[in-house]
Amino acid sequence: MYWNYVSCLLTIISTLLVGKRLWHGWMLAGLNSVIICFIGFQTKQWGFIPANLFCLAIYAHNIRKWRVPENNAAEPEAPIVKTPVTVGIGPKAFDGYLPPQIPRESVLLPDVPAYVHTYTDPSLYYVKDGVTPVC
Repeated sequence: MYWNYVSCLLTIISTLLVGKRLWHGWMLAGLNSVIICFIGFQTKQWGFIPANLFCLAIYAHNIRKWRVPENNAAEPEAPIVKTPVTVGIGPKAFDGYLPPQIPRESVLLPDVPAYVHTYTDPSLYYVKDGVTPVC
């Protein structure tokens, strides 16, 4: 049989599969290394045998390494929840909330700074003197 053509075909297919990040490509590359060892033994080209045995060890290592994320992917991870963090105390405190931009045409209350009008959630205010809410 023409093992060199089989080896050529396996080399191309395994390279394409490994390029697509499929661990099956390492399996075909290992099969190809076994065939090359067989070819080296038949033609008495002894240098092929230790080189491809080394490649087999590398392929086995890569198969184990590449299959680990596949097994862990079945376990659902806890969702990441981002909660706003309050930094500092008082009117300069940043609570993680950025107010939406208000149009210039909106009506503003007299004697109240413009940034107070952008907040819609009353829980974002604190009381400075016990009576007056300050943003």
